[in-house]
Amino acid sequence: MPLPGRSFGGFETFIGGLAPRLAERGHEVTVYCRKALYADHPREYRGVHLAWMPSIEGKVLGTPTHSLLAMVDVVRRRFDSLLVVNPANGLHCLIPRMLSKTRILMNVDGVEWKRGKWGLVARSYFRLGAWVSTRICHGIVADSQAIADLYRREFRVSATFIPYAFDARERGHASRVRALGLEPMGYYLVVGRLIPENNIDYIVDEFARSSVSRRLVVVGGANYSSALHRRLASVASDRIRFLGHVDDSDLLWDLYGHCYAYIHGHSVGGTNPALLQAMASAACPVVFDVIFNREVAGESGLPFSRSTGDLQRLLEWLDTCLAEVEHRGELGRRRLISHYAWPQIVDRYEAALAGFSAK
Repeated sequence: MPLPGRSFGGFETFIGGLAPRLAERGHEVTVYCRKALYADHPREYRGVHLAWMPSIEGKVLGTPTHSLLAMVDVVRRRFDSLLVVNPANGLHCLIPRMLSKTRILMNVDGVEWKRGKWGLVARSYFRLGAWVSTRICHGIVADSQAIADLYRREFRVSATFIPYAFDARERGHASRVRALGLEPMGYYLVVGRLIPENNIDYIVDEFARSSVSRRLVVVGGANYSSALHRRLASVASDRIRFLGHVDDSDLLWDLYGHCYAYIHGHSVGGTNPALLQAMASAACPVVFDVIFNREVAGESGLPFSRSTGDLQRLLEWLDTCLAEVEHRGELGRRRLISHYAWPQIVDRYEAALAGFSAK
């Protein structure tokens, strides 16, 4: 769960928005946090109790070791309801299911067993976890309709569709962006982990070949090293800048708010918070053409494929079309407000955690 001034991945961003809003409605909410990821360990954040659990950090063991200890603690505390994110934790859910009366809701997010960063054993484990989740959890939540449809096809289970949410936000002051050597509307932004299925290598290659006048700024890192990371590092330049992981959430909002357009290369997953955050900032969304991204961006999105030259041509056209950029950005903001606003999302989670149908 991200604390003030810090930014993490999609799950952390989502819980950081949902949990305090549930607490504001009078619910007693506890969030389990990975102790190794934070220097400070406060006991409360915006009315939410924080339970800090150790873990063995790395590419593979961080999530399962943390989740195992959290599930044991869940049994001890005897909560009414438990929201679990990531079906990799499916096997761990056996502990509270067998030893407590807690209602278990699993947010399955994307399709982890199709991610290119994992080997065969890990992908098999993730798919097993997804299957187990559908059999032992009291409810399954999909953050996109496409993911709900996939779970119905593959696992013959009915998942409740509840997407992620963001509040629309105006552009902040440009001073912090300028402090990084960037000019407002002078760069395209990419935000995402440096993993194969986010297509950052393709985006960088297409941008490098293009004649666009602006820069490319990539925000994101990874907790392990690979040939992909080394290759991306080798193309870094003044025109293509890698900022790494940005801890400061306010700075990240500034980067979204002042970019010329946001390029979203994610190919595996459902409603991605990075894309929603771009839409919340009225950044023009340029999206990899898969069903998940089409569902979220709707008519505001400009799609591209991995075909050589496709993104290059799109960016070279867009680079001279400020009116189109502003139009698409405003369409995206309006779509976010109508489909991905927090009040309706909290309503649906509140109902699902209580065992009622989410409307």
